[in-house]
Amino acid sequence: MSTAAVPAALTAMPRRALAVALGLMTVLGALPVVSALIALDAAPLLGCRIDAAAPVPCLWGAVDLGTVLHKMAIAGWFGFTTAPPAMLLLVVWLAVVLAFALRNALARKGYWRV
Repeated sequence: MSTAAVPAALTAMPRRALAVALGLMTVLGALPVVSALIALDAAPLLGCRIDAAAPVPCLWGAVDLGTVLHKMAIAGWFGFTTAPPAMLLLVVWLAVVLAFALRNALARKGYWRV
């Protein structure tokens, strides 16, 4: 069976959909951790400290950023709930990509029957 006999829709890998899925998994899984890292890096630059128990006043000009930095740092704990599902979805994503690649390779060699 030649590759001309295999429909294009059958061998086409949905690259855009797979790329969007990978991007969403990465962003949603890492967002809480990134938020905490930004807060923990910004606090010393602003001359502030972050306490896990309560917000500490942190004045930057006329604005108090202590509550915002505290909430951003505490949001890092949500990484324990978002990272494991994102890793599981990454394994599923890899299996889908490998299945498409195997199917495309078999179709090119003529082993895939329509």
